[in-house]
Amino acid sequence: MIKTKKNEDILIDLSVGGNKTREYLIWAYLDSKQVKINGHPYVNLEVNRNMISISNINIENTVQPGIYELEIYCVPSPEEMSTGLKEVISGKRYTVKVD
Repeated sequence: MIKTKKNEDILIDLSVGGNKTREYLIWAYLDSKQVKINGHPYVNLEVNRNMISISNINIENTVQPGIYELEIYCVPSPEEMSTGLKEVISGKRYTVKVD
């Protein structure tokens, strides 16, 4: 469980990569609503092939005190999204307690 305060960003170390893909598109939902990551609706990460990158991300927290679910999604090779079905990787699901 992640514990935070009202209006305090949620800080997460996110591991991405480990395969031939070089670019990833990442976005997040808190309380079933998309939230900003590092001040943006989504982020693009570039990772060297077959390497893992650990990125520090700040997730905007504007919810009232309570307990919520945070979901982080990742799509490898977003430039290929229009060419057919694409795998969506759910990086993690967290429970967040906002005091």
